[in-house]
Amino acid sequence: MTQVRTSSRQDHAFIRRHSTALERLPSSQGSMPTEDSREALALIIPPESKYALLSVSLPVDQELPARLNLGKGISATRGIGFDIPDHWKDWIGSLATDEIRGSALCLWTIAPSERPSILDEENRRLQQQVSLLFLGLLIGAPNLGVNGRLNLLTGARTGDDVDIRQRVTPDQPLRSNGVMWHDVGVRDLQEAARLAKSLNSISGKGTHLRLSTVIRKFRTAMNVLDSAERIHDFVACIEGCILPSQGKTERQFVNRTELFIGPRFHDWAHKVFAVRSAVEHLNDRLEAVALPSEHDAQLAILRMAYECQELARYCLQRILSRPPLLDIFHNDSALAGFWAPGDDSQRADLWGGRFNLETAGEEFNPEFVLADD
Repeated sequence: MTQVRTSSRQDHAFIRRHSTALERLPSSQGSMPTEDSREALALIIPPESKYALLSVSLPVDQELPARLNLGKGISATRGIGFDIPDHWKDWIGSLATDEIRGSALCLWTIAPSERPSILDEENRRLQQQVSLLFLGLLIGAPNLGVNGRLNLLTGARTGDDVDIRQRVTPDQPLRSNGVMWHDVGVRDLQEAARLAKSLNSISGKGTHLRLSTVIRKFRTAMNVLDSAERIHDFVACIEGCILPSQGKTERQFVNRTELFIGPRFHDWAHKVFAVRSAVEHLNDRLEAVALPSEHDAQLAILRMAYECQELARYCLQRILSRPPLLDIFHNDSALAGFWAPGDDSQRADLWGGRFNLETAGEEFNPEFVLADD
């Protein structure tokens, strides 16, 4: 089901919040930084330091401060926080410059360097850290999506000059259709920083291979526009958490997700798995929902796409936030022991509180659905 993005009340609400957020940012019209802007720049990027910057266009809470320190060289700013010099336009082009200038949120990682003029492993590590911070935000906050292209920059500051050594454009995560935007606030960013630490602790270590695959799948699923395909990908994330046996995937998906959502949602689990299977085997996903009209089936798929997204996000947030659970995902043997028949109450105590599937479903509103073709 291909979705065509058209104007809606959601888009207008986003524009109103986005514009209000930008009113508080420093002016970015001059070719040279102002004195106030130089002070802001000094707070963000000290001299002889390297940086990585990810600019993001999404709605932010009105109480978010101009700069939020998230610890150890990590911070977030409302907008870029200083006037962009004209030479940036020469390096990355006017379109990218305008995108960065218009971003409501910027994520930063900064570290001192003895070789600020050289693009090297230090820059790569900073890019990875800021990417993990953004991934932590996607896992830690509900229904995020980016209204425009992401820009990931890295470079250095020497004296008063900030250069750009490299620019990439990461894949754009999309919000789930039919659900209002979430305004990013202080707690979201603090949670993102905590989750980024957990993500970094397993990155490139040769352990937690299944969990790492689930995380990558979640990140790519956020980029998918088609709602049925989103269900397929987010169900795959959940499957990765339950370690189903070959030939028993659907039955164990239904039974083992009781740990996450309780025992009252077997019918829902069967339905989302049916859509997952229809996409997997190139069958009609609307028929898999088995509703009287095509319109009702389309709305059901849109709602289930958001429910599956939020359930997958809840699972990852729970695993990354609890060291005992993170240890269980060290390898498949430990995870198999977790799911082995035994004391269900002990497993439930280790996992913690359930996800409220009904609340997630109530957040979906057909009036907010963008037009489909």
